[in-house]
Amino acid sequence: MGLKTTLLSITGMHDSLCVNRILREFEALEGVTAEVDLASGRARVRASDDTEQGVLVHAVSAAGFSATVVSA
Repeated sequence: MGLKTTLLSITGMHDSLCVNRILREFEALEGVTAEVDLASGRARVRASDDTEQGVLVHAVSAAGFSATVVSA
């Protein structure tokens, strides 16, 4: 099973607490690692090939923010 990288644009982040909330949601997903950049409002997420992009967007929503896929 391979890994793919997805770039997400995230709206609503204001500080490092916001970043940490999003990272915790990603960490709860098996096999998902992420880097969230507050300044750019983007997240680079690495997940298995079979992880749906909707799952990643939902994780951001669960943290209280909005996300759209920029590239996969």
